[in-house]
Amino acid sequence: MKFIFDLDGTLYNFDNTIGKRFCESLIYQRVKENANYFLQERLNLNNSEVKKELELADSICKGQLSVYLENKYGINKYEYFCNCYDINPKEFITKNNNVKSLFRLLGNNALILTGAPKIWARRTLDYLGVSDYIGDNVLTGEYKIVKPNPSVFLEATKILNCLPEDTLSIGDQEHTDIIPAKTIGLKTAIIGNSIFADYQLSNIDEMIDLVKGLNERYNI
Repeated sequence: MKFIFDLDGTLYNFDNTIGKRFCESLIYQRVKENANYFLQERLNLNNSEVKKELELADSICKGQLSVYLENKYGINKYEYFCNCYDINPKEFITKNNNVKSLFRLLGNNALILTGAPKIWARRTLDYLGVSDYIGDNVLTGEYKIVKPNPSVFLEATKILNCLPEDTLSIGDQEHTDIIPAKTIGLKTAIIGNSIFADYQLSNIDEMIDLVKGLNERYNI
């Protein structure tokens, strides 16, 4: 059995958050603060002008500021990511040592699939202590296809060298982690509640028992 994990909201909880999604977290509030400063400095805009640009990005590119800036101003998305997502996870995330234990148990049978930029994903994985177990098995929001496109789950199974039916997708959002994965035949587990997921977990800690049970079933 192979495992595809979402990152934000799955491998850690949003501390002091105003909602249950990354875009509602205090982490994203910091990203927006960084973006405001970045636009002021990079484009020589005042606060009012920055606000208008952010509103345009919301209406034209559904809030994908990196796409908006690249299309309108030719600003490379990696420049934007490096300036706005270079955040210390320790400021926002309470480390759960069971996550490291989980990935030690999984060995090289896991992959991280996240919509977040690489700079944030890598810093967070380092902070959680799982980078050595994941290695290069990371697909971020900078990949050519992203969630909720089911094709990115198929790409993940190719990297893991496994069949979709022998793979479990674990996440906290139905529309990005569960439903698209099921359309191509993956098993699914959600942190929370879902009528679509094969397994429902209260938190990531419960994954250890689930993995052990699946490994026994698949004779791993």
